[in-house]
Amino acid sequence: MPFWLAPTQIRILTITDAQKEYAQTLFATLKAAGYRVELDESSDQISAQIKRAQEDKLPWMLVIGQKEVDNNTITLRYNNGKQEFGLALEQLLAKARENQ
Repeated sequence: MPFWLAPTQIRILTITDAQKEYAQTLFATLKAAGYRVELDESSDQISAQIKRAQEDKLPWMLVIGQKEVDNNTITLRYNNGKQEFGLALEQLLAKARENQ
């Protein structure tokens, strides 16, 4: 399903609970920008979170690990498995605007 049409456009996934605070900040920012976003609050392994998001046919998954928190970046994973590493929030928002 295209990004602009998906009921949920983005799901934020964290590798461990230590990244939840950063994920919540991203969630609030994206929600305020008008995107349909969810935060996976489960403590499941990242592979299970990704699998669930792919089964739900979500266009974008934001994978947040300690490296992303330390560098204030985001890893964008598409439903087809392609990934973009080290995106700043501004870059992610620009990509989202292009896909609206």
